[in-house]
Amino acid sequence: MALMMMPFELPKLLKAVFIIQSAMPTMTNAAVMARELNGDFRFASISITQTTLLMLVVIPILMILVS
Repeated sequence: MALMMMPFELPKLLKAVFIIQSAMPTMTNAAVMARELNGDFRFASISITQTTLLMLVVIPILMILVS
């Protein structure tokens, strides 16, 4: 997403919002929805945990690159 936004002439803040928003972790209610709909809620829970932990590292790096 970051590379896709670079060539466009958009305000810097708007680019930053697009890039940071695209880096956000998996929706947290996905596990609840998976359990209610008889889906694989364990996989959903693992995905939420992994993406949240990964984004603790990735989002600060993206903010540095965007600014």
